[in-house]
Amino acid sequence: WTVTWYGILERIVSSSWYPTFLRIISDFSLITSYPEHTKSKLFSVIIACYNCQDYLDETLNSLLNQTLSFEDNIQVILVNDGSSDNTGEICQKYLNQYPENFIYLYQENQGQAVARNNGLKYASGKYINFCHNMNCIRG
Repeated sequence: WTVTWYGILERIVSSSWYPTFLRIISDFSLITSYPEHTKSKLFSVIIACYNCQDYLDETLNSLLNQTLSFEDNIQVILVNDGSSDNTGEICQKYLNQYPENFIYLYQENQGQAVARNNGLKYASGKYINFCHNMNCIRG
């Protein structure tokens, strides 16, 4: 018997105590925003962000412009790794515009690996992808 994060999250999301679970983890984690009634998406994209204000919009717009319906199929988890520029404001802008698709986390600077691992805790997609904050995804 193998336990996976996806399996655990899938059981939590489908359970009746999901809203309570979200309140508990938000008290003890780095989470800034996590919609309580987010439907599971097909893809979760985790982006570790550090001082990337100059190219983050282009990266996020490339996700929004996929031929696959963004709002129905893509969850984006933005992990701000202690940026000192306007990265946080850009993340917040997309979170406000697409609250069912974006999760925004903030942490003190700990590096890309820690940021990605923290983002992975909130991924609910069937498929998970890590995207660099300077990349554009075509499709």
